[in-house]
Order: sequence, then structure tokens, then C-alpha cells
Amino acid sequence: QGKYEAAEEMNRRALEGYEKALGKDHPNTLTSVYCLAHLLHTTRCYTEAGELYQRAYDGRVRSLGPQHPRTI
Repeated sequence: QGKYEAAEEMNRRALEGYEKALGKDHPNTLTSVYCLAHLLHTTRCYTEAGELYQRAYDGRVRSLGPQHPRTI
């Protein structure tokens, strides 16, 4: 619907909540990181999106392992 600013705000709040409740490397937190990265990529914020994609990947490698389907 094109409401990217509102979506970004909601995604950031959700991520903050996951980080506080579950920790930075919990799989659900990392999914939230990935979702925010995807949204930022969609809105052409490529630098921040890339950093978040990398954070999600690195966290999944640490918490799930490099061969886990959610990591790959």
C-alpha cells in the first residue's frame, strides 16, 4: 500500500521488543532483523539493509549453524 514509513517504524519497534525480550541472537529476533532489512531494501536504503542482512546471517550462523536451512 506504499506506507513504508509506518511499516519501518513498526518493524523497528518490533525488533526492539524482540531484542529486549529474547536477546539479539534469538532466531525470532534475527527474523525480525531480516524483515526490517527487506523493507529497507525495498525502499532503496541499500547500505543499512546490507548491514542488517549481514547481522541476520551472522547471528544465524552463531545460533543455528552454517548448514541450518534458515541460515542458508
